[in-house]
Amino acid sequence: EAFPFFAAAVLIAELKGGPRGVIDGLAVTYLAFRIGYIWCYVTDRSTLRSIMFAVALFCAIGLFLAPLFR
Repeated sequence: EAFPFFAAAVLIAELKGGPRGVIDGLAVTYLAFRIGYIWCYVTDRSTLRSIMFAVALFCAIGLFLAPLFR
């Protein structure tokens, strides 16, 4: 359910000319926290899972805002 939002964020950041380093960093961080989210889900760590989800969400929002950091 989170992939379409992430994909749109990356596409918007790329098309609007956001800095490559910022886009790459936020995308890798997003993926790392989503993998961590899955691990937390499997190991039943609800509080940490919520934190992982929130950080990944903020990374995706940051991708939408990346073109502002030119």
